[in-house]
Amino acid sequence: MSSKPFCRRPRFPLPRKYDSLSRPTSAGKSPPQSRRIFANQISERSKSMEKTPAFIISLPEDGASFAATASQLSNTTYEIYRLPALPGSALPDCVCMKLTRDPHSKFNKGALGCMLSHIRVWEQIAKSNAPYALVLEDDAKNIALQNTSWLRELNFDLIFCNDRMATNTGDKSLAVNNNFIGALKAVDTHGHSVGADAYFLSPKGAAKLIERFAEDLYFGHVDVRMAAYCVNVCKDDAIGNVTAEINQIHAIIKSRDPLDAYITGEPLFSHPSRESRRIYQDIAGKARL
Repeated sequence: MSSKPFCRRPRFPLPRKYDSLSRPTSAGKSPPQSRRIFANQISERSKSMEKTPAFIISLPEDGASFAATASQLSNTTYEIYRLPALPGSALPDCVCMKLTRDPHSKFNKGALGCMLSHIRVWEQIAKSNAPYALVLEDDAKNIALQNTSWLRELNFDLIFCNDRMATNTGDKSLAVNNNFIGALKAVDTHGHSVGADAYFLSPKGAAKLIERFAEDLYFGHVDVRMAAYCVNVCKDDAIGNVTAEINQIHAIIKSRDPLDAYITGEPLFSHPSRESRRIYQDIAGKARL
């Protein structure tokens, strides 16, 4: 028997830093430095270079989508990390039930996998010393993102900067606002959902989301759950599917003060009008039944 100590490998891959050095060399070999980036490394690198951490959530097989999204960000402003998404279809039924207490969750594994993927990012942000980070899904399209160093002066938990929320707030003269009721009503009117494809998150905001999801469990869709923690929606405000769903969420979760959350007046990212990949994960999960 070997005398070497047993070392358990990580269950899931850690976020990978994306830069020219992480690509294979012409000889087919990667440079010797580690590609695993831990929270303390994120903090130090971003602080020393005055760069904002940018996490891009991408399924392992979607390398092209990740590369396309990463190429839209300035490497002088953002330190880019790829976080492999968790395929919801691979989750056992019993795990879905344990995490959600919802017997129907085994038919919606794509939504649960998406939620857990975002929570993995939040854990990295909560441990970092960077003032905030940008979180993107790998199909987000940059339409107006510039240097956002001015966000350092704003004490916030969460800022939605996607088009589904930002274009519906009314007052575009403000850099950010907290008109969530107006945004959610407009989302309902247009038949969209909130979307978690693009948002800024501070360490304290990440810690709050982690705590609240852990206490309230992991049911529903991550974007609507995030919005539910940002606003108190009364029954008169529920005019469609999203606002009605937020009311249902509020009937289940603990009562708390809303997050210090905002919406950008102008959208910084847009989302393509295509069928959600969560649905494909749901279908793949059902095929395993």
